[in-house]
Amino acid sequence: MKLSQIKAVKTLCSRLWSKPNWRDVVHQSCTKLKRDFTVNGVRFISESDIFDILVDELQHNRLALGHFNSFYISNATGWPDEVIRMYQDSDDYETLTDNMSDEAVEELAALYANHQGFGAHFNKFNGATDMVKLRNGETYYVFDNH
Repeated sequence: MKLSQIKAVKTLCSRLWSKPNWRDVVHQSCTKLKRDFTVNGVRFISESDIFDILVDELQHNRLALGHFNSFYISNATGWPDEVIRMYQDSDDYETLTDNMSDEAVEELAALYANHQGFGAHFNKFNGATDMVKLRNGETYYVFDNH
């Protein structure tokens, strides 16, 4: 890492509410070569991996998928909006999403990320997202979940 990148990590860590130890952040990304890690409640995810991680987390939380706006679900699946709202109105989210293909989940994740940003999923506190360059100048998304 360049000195300027270390300074940027230090500055970012000092201004975050959770105050992650900047040395631990550098260690996780540079020494351990981690691409998704948490330091003191702050999650760091490499830019090249974040979409795949979002898709994976959504595929393993089908109940949450059922709460998405019916417009997005309809665009991702091709299902009629009225049918989706019928399931949602009856709180039958699991049945709705059990029939959703992996491709539809991936499309829904893309719509979600494009319209809401990654912070809406990864930062449950306030949806905020920071970015910092770590190992080899690779950009990482930063989510302070205090």
